[in-house]
Amino acid sequence: MSPETLETLVAYIEEQRAAVRAAGTGKEGYNAAAEYAKNIAEAAFNFASSDAGLSGFQAGWASLHLFAKLRGVEGPMAVLEAERFLYPQHGTVFHMAGKLNEDWTPWLAKEARRLMAEHPERGVAAEVWAHWERLAARDAGDAS
Repeated sequence: MSPETLETLVAYIEEQRAAVRAAGTGKEGYNAAAEYAKNIAEAAFNFASSDAGLSGFQAGWASLHLFAKLRGVEGPMAVLEAERFLYPQHGTVFHMAGKLNEDWTPWLAKEARRLMAEHPERGVAAEVWAHWERLAARDAGDAS
């Protein structure tokens, strides 16, 4: 849904609200509520993007930052589209995972050191502490 006016957006929101209320509280209502939230967020995002005259790049940037905000992501992130790996110019998923590991190693090492300083060793599971130690010991040249 890409409403062209604020009035159209408000009408769409009211339509979605009515639909989710009609769905009730059972399984159908549970699923409808999630769909309702997604539909309204998408329509509002599309309206705001169009209203502000965003380029595709700007809209992409905004959508990724919105996703990160909604998911509580504070560090680096990636969104991978599996279908891209069907074409050779994108390499393989294994190549991409290795590249992300390499790119994120400095952040992971720094974050692991921060977490170790904030939590006493007994404050987390032994396996978690050992993992943090391995991450903290890495440097930019060691992405293994």
